[in-house]
Amino acid sequence: NEPPKYSLTSFVEFLAKAWTYREIPFFLCLDEMNLAPVEQYFAEYLSVIENREKVALDDGNAEAFEAITTDPLVRWDALEQATFDNVISDLFAGKKWADAAQHGRVEQVKRIFKADKGIRIPPNLIVMGTVNMDETTCTFSRKVLDRAMSFELNDVSDMYDVAKIGGEGNCPFGSIAASVAQGSLLTGKDACEADQAKCKSVLEVLELLNEKSVSVAGAGGTEEKRLLAGTPFKIAYRSRNEILIYCIERTKDGVVSLPKALDEALSMKVLSRIEGDNQKVPTQWLELLRKTIDEKLKTLPDFSADECKTCLDKLRDMAEQSDLGYTSFWTR
Repeated sequence: NEPPKYSLTSFVEFLAKAWTYREIPFFLCLDEMNLAPVEQYFAEYLSVIENREKVALDDGNAEAFEAITTDPLVRWDALEQATFDNVISDLFAGKKWADAAQHGRVEQVKRIFKADKGIRIPPNLIVMGTVNMDETTCTFSRKVLDRAMSFELNDVSDMYDVAKIGGEGNCPFGSIAASVAQGSLLTGKDACEADQAKCKSVLEVLELLNEKSVSVAGAGGTEEKRLLAGTPFKIAYRSRNEILIYCIERTKDGVVSLPKALDEALSMKVLSRIEGDNQKVPTQWLELLRKTIDEKLKTLPDFSADECKTCLDKLRDMAEQSDLGYTSFWTR
């Protein structure tokens, strides 16, 4: 009798192709991610990326190479040996991309898959998704937001330019090396070793938001109020590390200033987690948070009021929503 047939999905083949061409970035885009709760279909990926590390992969043929990767995402350790051998064979057999790979690369990747009894997340895989937030879609839990970077694309100023109508989908660009598309920093410690001075400045801002009290003038005089401390929105270790990594990577080679990078990071990693009714998220608290972030960004070198408006604009919108009874980072 023939062994059971394992059905390979296009995603598994995509992972294999990415490992075979690891000098090229592979972009996986999940459209309309929030039509269902993300945890229902993406929990395994979110879990596995937690153990990213830089390892030397040995293919058993004295051709080890270093890569940032994870434990296996696709696991075949429960398959019988004959079925497993067929899976590895079917994954590459008859594929044009496999036939076109550089000499020996397919066999090298096969040996790694066999040694792992599965497929790890490739170092050159960049996963992104699109969402539209309205009353018909699901919101994101904080554990999902803690593992993601949220970008808002609300600028439609060029949609009224006659010369650009019909060209929205045509955005040609040149070749991109995997080394450019993937970061080199894995932990907050890596970020601090890369640029201790910048990380120290960022940590001072995070400490103020997370732990310190802010003096607020009220009708009864000045009182001390804490910001994120004592709320569900307090910054934890994972978010701290992601903010540090983002700021160091974003400011590399002078692409943007540190204040602008931190402004973007706070919006993505802190403000995106804030939501609730006006008892949980009072308008006055949002205004205090807005004022504090503005004042702290102004103390950083190379601050520009024109560049650092992401948090200020978002918190202004959220405060207006809070006046109506409920607020959220996500514009509806």
